[in-house]
Amino acid sequence: MNFPILIVDDKLANRVAMKAVLDLPGFEVVAVASGAEALRCLVDRQFGLILLDVNMPGMDGFETAEMVRGRPASAHTPIIFITARGTDTVGKLDGYPPGTIDYVLKPVDPDVLLSKVAACVESARHAHHGHWSRPAVSPSSLAPGARAHGQH
Repeated sequence: MNFPILIVDDKLANRVAMKAVLDLPGFEVVAVASGAEALRCLVDRQFGLILLDVNMPGMDGFETAEMVRGRPASAHTPIIFITARGTDTVGKLDGYPPGTIDYVLKPVDPDVLLSKVAACVESARHAHHGHWSRPAVSPSSLAPGARAHGQH
């Protein structure tokens, strides 16, 4: 079974870019444009990880995360915030359970994104006793420059 990842970002270019980075065997990526769309997706299925833009019109990433946490089925789904406002985001992460929330700064570095996603996948695999198959990427396969040389 592929590892399901939900990307939530109001900018099409960002969704396309992150989806392209994660277009690897072992991942199943769904991308939506708003917090409301993300919540609708979570009604029908579970995701192993949510990549969530902080700065979106209407319901921002923090509000969306609160609503995700308020649903029993998604209360423990790891969330990685995608943000251009690093210090603002880091301060707000203090209120969330350790290990369940992380962040990536914009512009998104593909190697950083893959490394954080891979670590999350590995953690989820152990927690779910191998429920998801191993993607074609792992933290150890992401040595600096490994993607640039096709060694992932």
